Amino acid sequence: MALKDLYTHLTPIQRVNIARHPNRPTCLHHIFNITEKFVELHGDRGGYDDPAIITGLGSINGRSYMFIGQQKGRNTKENIMRNFGMPTPHGWYTPSWVVLLGQVQTFQICSFCWNGKQF
Repeated sequence: MALKDLYTHLTPIQRVNIARHPNRPTCLHHIFNITEKFVELHGDRGGYDDPAIITGLGSINGRSYMFIGQQKGRNTKENIMRNFGMPTPHGWYTPSWVVLLGQVQTFQICSFCWNGKQF
């Protein structure tokens, strides 16, 4: 209850600072916290692997799920490697391939969306 009270009385700039904090949880952080096992799948059938897109297969309570999300780095080096969490146009082939794989194998699909303009 105290945490809820803390966040209700923040100024607009304090909210922006929290949203942009470098140690806020990322997609991989959430996936590793909710899954028992996670195997990341890379690339598409065309041979391209977009570093900003995270896809993989994980299990929660013995059930298998497909995960899709955007990953942004925690520092400048990671941000450059992950293109600041912005997928390239052909980077969306990997999630579409994973969705098709999940449909064929009848896995539930869990997606994490990152909004770079949130505050």
